[in-house]
Amino acid sequence: MLLTVFNKLNVVDVLYSLVDVNGRFNRLVFNACDLHNLNLVNVKTKSCLPRFSALKKHVLNRICDTIVPRIHEQVNKLTVEQNFQAETLLKYLKVSITVCNVNVNISLSSNADIQNSFIGKIYGQVGSYVDTFSMGPEGRSHVYSLPYKFHYFLYLDNSFQRGTFDKVIYLNMTDIDPFEYEFFKVISEDFPFLKYLSIENDESQTTEQYSSTLIVFPHLICLNLLKAHVNYAEQFLYDKNTSMPCLLILEITYESLILTTNNFNNDKSRLNCSNLRQLKLDVSFVRPQNFHQYFPLL
Repeated sequence: MLLTVFNKLNVVDVLYSLVDVNGRFNRLVFNACDLHNLNLVNVKTKSCLPRFSALKKHVLNRICDTIVPRIHEQVNKLTVEQNFQAETLLKYLKVSITVCNVNVNISLSSNADIQNSFIGKIYGQVGSYVDTFSMGPEGRSHVYSLPYKFHYFLYLDNSFQRGTFDKVIYLNMTDIDPFEYEFFKVISEDFPFLKYLSIENDESQTTEQYSSTLIVFPHLICLNLLKAHVNYAEQFLYDKNTSMPCLLILEITYESLILTTNNFNNDKSRLNCSNLRQLKLDVSFVRPQNFHQYFPLL
């Protein structure tokens, strides 16, 4: 009966609620729960790319202080939320776990400082890059184990240092500085099996003179541009710029859609829209007659 209940609950809820109730519960929890992939975030899937939020502080503190030290040998992958603080991360560095794309607020001078901080720890190779903001000395570091074995890569920005991420199928890109055309060429090469892409950037690109080299995302199924400047719609939907032969789901603002397609009359974006099965907009609207000619499968 208890095993059936365990299977219906989040692992973190089980650990937080039942560990140390008594010895019998401890044995049941530690033996019955799958602890290889310890996920310390809440996951919501309202769009094609999952959204993550933090656990409550008292829950996270109990997991960190009393439970992880007892299960660390079973943990192969740890997922934490975007604003996971450095002092909390240091607790985990004492145990044998794998880091999955952690964002940490920092006051460090360079990426070398991040790399040096892992020397002598019981981790394997660690990749990192530092995003420093123009308004002050503080920044944000991104830390992840190599080789990267996870399906998600979150909060990628212009400081990205490249690498091979052939296991990643979900990518979230966000920055306060614009993503230029050539940067997406890098993304298509370093994430060759990407299926779900979300771009959050309301800054226009500094140049609209796109390269003659076609950018190809051969496996991309879902593109989320709801929080992106119209430039990114033009770059991705114009077939002279980007090829997405498998694209099925497009999430975009109504304004960007109308501007990019020229009220569904622009042939430049017709090819990348021809196979769409879902179109998710920020507002509802009455479909004009030529809408169905532009999106024949909707």
